[in-house]
Amino acid sequence: LICWSIIGATMLLAMLAGLAASSVALRTPTATALAYGLIFAIALGTLLPLLAGDQLTPSARAWLFAANPFASAIQVLTTEFFADLPELWRTHLRLSIAGSAGLLLLAYLRVRRMLMPDR
Repeated sequence: LICWSIIGATMLLAMLAGLAASSVALRTPTATALAYGLIFAIALGTLLPLLAGDQLTPSARAWLFAANPFASAIQVLTTEFFADLPELWRTHLRLSIAGSAGLLLLAYLRVRRMLMPDR
């Protein structure tokens, strides 16, 4: 059940990234590239602690891994990976839902501005 909530929150974030990118970009290819770039940055950029090793503080390491849906799901499904970190899935859900709300607000404000009559 926890894994399904991680998947659902990540899907919501990805859908709203596409919506926000479509509201900001003038052309479809630009919006697509923007949305894919954001999701790519979240999925792979948050794996930085694997490369950085011990150069990051434990708190920064936990936050970066929590933002990654794969790391959060792996920690839930196994007992050996990421055992030294706190429960990543709770923080992941908070980050994904907060990010989704921010993207929804951005899309709403942008569409509202586009639909306002010129004065």
